[in-house]
Amino acid sequence: MKDRRTGMGADGRSPIRILLVEDHEVVRAAFRVLLERNGDIGLVDEAGTANEALAAIAVAQPDVAVVDLNLPDRSGIELSREIRTCAPGTKVLLLTAVLDEESLLSAVMGGADGYLYKTTSVEELFHAIKVVVSGKPYLGSETCHSVLEILRARLRSGLSTKESLSSQERGVMALVAEGKTNKEIAVTMELSDKTVKSYLSHVYEKLGVANRAEATAKFCRTVPSGSARPQFRPGAKSPAQVC
Repeated sequence: MKDRRTGMGADGRSPIRILLVEDHEVVRAAFRVLLERNGDIGLVDEAGTANEALAAIAVAQPDVAVVDLNLPDRSGIELSREIRTCAPGTKVLLLTAVLDEESLLSAVMGGADGYLYKTTSVEELFHAIKVVVSGKPYLGSETCHSVLEILRARLRSGLSTKESLSSQERGVMALVAEGKTNKEIAVTMELSDKTVKSYLSHVYEKLGVANRAEATAKFCRTVPSGSARPQFRPGAKSPAQVC
């Protein structure tokens, strides 16, 4: 592997040092041309597999590894985690050609510093490299749109019910699921009847349901049993103590 260290950048500073990790030679060649056109960015090495990338990082110590999501020996997501462990000073910018919900969320949550589709513009690629090397995360415009659509879909399907409800709302619903009345819930949680009704109204709106039975059914489907049971202060009355 050749070391392609360049001279000073356009602003007189050393260029950002890039390692390109891509298993297709044609794609690597295209990216090579694009990266070498920018005086602020220097391509120091290339790799076609995750193992080659780790070996190159140990020698070249790049500022940013631009990594394809799908590599022959393991995924770019796995590689990004390994880089974070063995070379924490190297940022990882993941590139992908496909829209896959699980891969997208895994990449966003799994340790990569940035995520772009290969259809992104050259200008955005350069911008993303500069953002991640500054220590900030970067999601491309298409990626942000995809993440938002996924989260909206999951909220609509009720998969994020636990996260969408406040702790007090979850506490109220946990007691509703146990068959408690509003009066029993109010005494147990040391709230007024009016406050309990207000919490239930907010829960119905968030869950997209019309009544207590529908709210209970949806809550029980999405929140593990017992996980939302509220903790009561010493001396608070239990439902059994209600007259």
